[in-house]
Amino acid sequence: MAYKQYLLTALGDSSGTAMANFTYDGQGRLTKFFSGTTSSYDYYYSGNNLTARTYTSGGSLQTIDSFFYDVSNRISLVRDYDASHTIQDTTVFTYNGDNTLNTVVVGNSISPNSNQLYEFVYENNNIVKRKTYYQQSSGDYRKSSVVEILGYDKSHNPLWDFYQKYFSDQFSFFIFVWAGPNNFTSVKETDYDPTTGDISSVYSATASYSINGNGLPTKMTVSQGGTNQIYTYQYQHI
Repeated sequence: MAYKQYLLTALGDSSGTAMANFTYDGQGRLTKFFSGTTSSYDYYYSGNNLTARTYTSGGSLQTIDSFFYDVSNRISLVRDYDASHTIQDTTVFTYNGDNTLNTVVVGNSISPNSNQLYEFVYENNNIVKRKTYYQQSSGDYRKSSVVEILGYDKSHNPLWDFYQKYFSDQFSFFIFVWAGPNNFTSVKETDYDPTTGDISSVYSATASYSINGNGLPTKMTVSQGGTNQIYTYQYQHI
């Protein structure tokens, strides 16, 4: 597949100006992710497994994340520390028999009764159909939001690879890039009041793409509430 010969190097705005830049080592592993002008993530490995990720902003270290794996070499746990090495969060992953993600629990070490739970439902080809987010309150998990992916295109989503390898513990990262190996075209999010269970808001978005000859998007246009947001992609051949 031609798209496997390319690495994502930049994500830009409508003019092509980079909002994020990615650099890799000789083995094609991400070593640095620049977000904006003063923030960056650095990545460290043991073999092909990501073992640590640091986040720096304004020249100061902010967080250190350590990654752990199960016997099937799947990420099973991520511990998040602040710059003084005090643990902040512990994220625990469970999987289905086909290796798709089943649940994720984010445990807050500072406020133990404010954990977060994510549940995933899949459809054909193991792509995410629905993600449900719960917030813990008084010991119980209460539904906070449901994201439904209503459609995908047939081209490859390069941000899926990026997300799976380097940000699997970040569920608010960018716009629905965690959803699947193809690019989402339609999505609906329903938000709930965790206290009453009533719907507090509903919104939807659609996306269209320009695809190059290698099956990769070069532009994404996201439409929501009558407003369009354009993102551009840049790649390097490996």
